[in-house]
Amino acid sequence: MTDIRSRIVAVLNREKPDRLPFCTRLEIWHRGLRRTGRLPPEFADTPLLAIHKQVKTGQEKYFNIHHMRLHGVEIRARLNGVEYFHEKDPVVDTFPRMYSLVDFEKPGITDIDVITPKGTLRVRHKMLQSMVDDGIHPYLDITPVKDASDFPAFEYIIENARFVYRFEEYRQLQAEFGALGYVVPVTERTPFQQLLIDCVGEVPLFYMLHDEPALFDRLITLLDAKLMEALQGLASFDGQLVEFLDNLESQMTNPKLFRTRCLPYYQKYADLMHGFGLKVGSHTDGNLKPLLGLLRETGLDVCESISPQPLTALTFDEVWRAWKDGPIIWGGIPSPILDARTSDSAFHAYVDHVFGLIDEPRIILGVADMVLPGNAIDRVRQIAERADSFSFA
Repeated sequence: MTDIRSRIVAVLNREKPDRLPFCTRLEIWHRGLRRTGRLPPEFADTPLLAIHKQVKTGQEKYFNIHHMRLHGVEIRARLNGVEYFHEKDPVVDTFPRMYSLVDFEKPGITDIDVITPKGTLRVRHKMLQSMVDDGIHPYLDITPVKDASDFPAFEYIIENARFVYRFEEYRQLQAEFGALGYVVPVTERTPFQQLLIDCVGEVPLFYMLHDEPALFDRLITLLDAKLMEALQGLASFDGQLVEFLDNLESQMTNPKLFRTRCLPYYQKYADLMHGFGLKVGSHTDGNLKPLLGLLRETGLDVCESISPQPLTALTFDEVWRAWKDGPIIWGGIPSPILDARTSDSAFHAYVDHVFGLIDEPRIILGVADMVLPGNAIDRVRQIAERADSFSFA
């Protein structure tokens, strides 16, 4: 049996695997086609891991290595105005996203009120029917921090939250995957990305940087301290890798911001986790072209979900040449080339070009950001078969 996990472990350890590892995510493809009744008959009633085995690709799976217990907090959640969750001191997957409280199978508006002695914050997720059909996550429509008046409640939640580590659950899931997959333990986003994506929002954050820099500094200091607390708890974790789900995109986090607001934090966190014997990764699925040099300085061992043209302005050639001694690449296959709108000749030309460039074991091949419902699963199989016959000189 093909041991894709061992190949990934070898690459992450800067060793030569027997073959090129190809490991990717099919869950969105599977979820979207299942919900709309378009799943190919050959995969009907087939577990996802078994589908990966049939397609001959490894299964990549994100796994929250810790949850958060929100002490001194009461949560009320409503879907389309109907309350379905009410609990004190709840455990959630992460704050403020709290995806564990959101029903991904139903369209509508999910309002989550977080009630504290310092005030109440509201988080709102929106899920359109098209998003349900496509198998994707809801989007965060209302973030918890709108202005300085929200800071006391937000600070109370973060300072009183405690991490609930899930090491044994991780081991069990990786054992289920066996040689066919790699469970990626994920922690919180780094502080700037938390503020940008989850806590404040893209446009409001840039107003805050200009109009309320003191508030920004208080928030990033608070989140940095909490993330350090989370990472300190990984000292006894016996996995290989821990990843930040940063969704890094240079249009939102430009080089100047990255150098001042991200780079020192990455370096500090990487030093800490390297001291624990752990590899450090980041989910970097945006346009990284302006950040290639800076990312080499972060201490990151792997940048996962590298998304070349036509998804972003970055070409595979650019990242391959820039990171000869930089982070390991995980990704490199942009999902649009798996779409029927891409001709067979264009698909084969892209794949031939990528395989022709790979001359060192510093890549885990994967579809970026993921395989989508409109992608051709046979093309995934073709890439997998080629990777399984590829050996390094």
